[in-house]
Amino acid sequence: MAKTTQTFYENSVYKFRDTKSEIDIDVFDNTAKGDIAAVTASRQRLAHLNEVYDGDRDIPKRFATCEYDQFLLDGSMTLMPDDYAREKVGWWSELSDDNCEFARPQIITVHFEKRHSSAGITCYYDEYSKPVESICRWYRGEELLAEHKLLYPAWTVETFNSANITVEQFNTMTVGSFNYGEAPAKQEFGQSVDGYDRIEIEIIQTQNPQTYAKLYEIDFGLTYALTGEQTQGAKVKEQVSLLSNTLYPNELSFNLENYERKYDLLNPSDLLRYFKKGQEVRVQAGVKNRKTGIFERINMGKYYLDPPSSKSAKLTCKAYGILNILLDDEDYYSPFWQDATVADIVDDILIGYDHYVHPNVAEIKLTGYIPTQNKKDALKVVAIAVGAIVKEGRDGKIYFYQATEELISNQIIAEDTVYTGWPHAGTLMAGLQPLPQTIVALPYVLKVDRNTRLGDIDSKDIGSYTKVSVNYFNYGSADPTAELQELFSGEVITDEDGNAKIAYSDAPVYDLTCELPAGCSIKHYADVSLFHGDPETIYELVVNGRVRKVSSATASATLPQIEIDPQAQTLVLDSCNELIGSAQQARTAARWYLDQMQKRLDISFKWWAVATTEASEYLEVETTYGTIVKAQISSIEYDLGGGLTATVKGVV
Repeated sequence: MAKTTQTFYENSVYKFRDTKSEIDIDVFDNTAKGDIAAVTASRQRLAHLNEVYDGDRDIPKRFATCEYDQFLLDGSMTLMPDDYAREKVGWWSELSDDNCEFARPQIITVHFEKRHSSAGITCYYDEYSKPVESICRWYRGEELLAEHKLLYPAWTVETFNSANITVEQFNTMTVGSFNYGEAPAKQEFGQSVDGYDRIEIEIIQTQNPQTYAKLYEIDFGLTYALTGEQTQGAKVKEQVSLLSNTLYPNELSFNLENYERKYDLLNPSDLLRYFKKGQEVRVQAGVKNRKTGIFERINMGKYYLDPPSSKSAKLTCKAYGILNILLDDEDYYSPFWQDATVADIVDDILIGYDHYVHPNVAEIKLTGYIPTQNKKDALKVVAIAVGAIVKEGRDGKIYFYQATEELISNQIIAEDTVYTGWPHAGTLMAGLQPLPQTIVALPYVLKVDRNTRLGDIDSKDIGSYTKVSVNYFNYGSADPTAELQELFSGEVITDEDGNAKIAYSDAPVYDLTCELPAGCSIKHYADVSLFHGDPETIYELVVNGRVRKVSSATASATLPQIEIDPQAQTLVLDSCNELIGSAQQARTAARWYLDQMQKRLDISFKWWAVATTEASEYLEVETTYGTIVKAQISSIEYDLGGGLTATVKGVV
């Protein structure tokens, strides 16, 4: 379950609850940061200029300075070390004067190798040390393409009138004064510009006198937020295959109003051209606390946009979780694994991806290899070999585990479960805040009773199985005296980056040798070699090596005769899993899948859902007849604009 509080649960099961959702779309040029040639600053107090485009938007620890009210002794600040090389500082301007202005221009400039286009520019500042007036300029060479000025706050008639400002107060108001209002730490230059290769951001005035402007990150685009009625029709679908025969990414669908044709490629001011595949989309859902009136929000996941198309007054968009990104990554090339742990194999597949391997599978040892394929399917091979589930967490992390019943209220790891606990007698306090205390997970399964279930339960008998057979492979040892074979001989043509793949018809291979031309390199794997050379040259290569001897056999798990249902079937599991390299592992996999296949009913129903619930968890479901069945969730789809009701599919 997603981490939340006891009050969220209590307000979620309230019959007349009030909910709301928000969808944030990062319409950024995701290629811009990787194409930055240099970042320069006209003036600076402190700077690590490479940090303003490292993708880290989190504000680091706050350093005590001689700025006004910035040397607090409440434990919220730390002293700046003499050597701040390891500290995240971004870019600090020079100190502003008593009028919040600068004696010299404070400009940071970003230079690109290629031209870029974006719907705007977003800057992230320190909450205290931020500008109230700044300018962004876009250039192509020396040509100024556009200029956009930010001045906070942008008064409206309504906000000005509601402030009850007198004439005397108005005459004394200045930029940066207390009466003038607060600027946000996240500031957006809402100007769409195409084909720029340089931008300048100039800080004119700061929020407070005698302060720095502290810039921590620049994004090349804008974040569009959908709230209220804009989330009508939006849905989040979380699903897993309980047998891992398919790895499902989480899915988000939502609509953009297009009555004015803002998202139309034929419109000269079209915004659709800035929506690109892979842009990040984040979702939050909230339930109103009946006592405080405040909405308590939880994270509903991180998704990556699929390019929408403009066809009607409603622009339908879809975004998918991180598992879908694995399809677009480069293929996975496997070594031959000899008694390797599952944790090591998964780590090798998911290099660069945030992931977690649960202890209930992490130390299982496997022998074999994974034929070259995309990383998503490679992960599926490992999951099938050990009876594991692959699931996307709402934190964007990939989880790999066996969904055993011991994990009912502790699905993955402790910090991802529902917690409860209140300050009690003897609790240490810091001011009015209780100091951290150990709080245990709630030891129960959520219950879907007839009051929270919406409508009837649909059920379908999916049958059961008497026997599961799993093919496995016996791999011969890597004999260094075996005869060398010519595994490849012929021309090799590289792509535009100088890379080429040599695949072998017999595998797994070992002890490969190849005489390389000068300036070339080659890396060998269990069934392929990756060659790198000059993209303008056609090479003649010969690769010699040895091939392991391989034989296959079958291991089975069978139900006792007295348990066999007359309608039961026999299942042969994935006869081509080259990572099952022992009879023991094959028997273990067969027994696991046979146990799973004794769940005979598929059920589905609509639910007044608690939005912390995720796929693969268990629910206690009250039937129409008053009996309770325990269902493992295979799919749960939340209606964000429909009060967070959910359509649940599970197996009993």
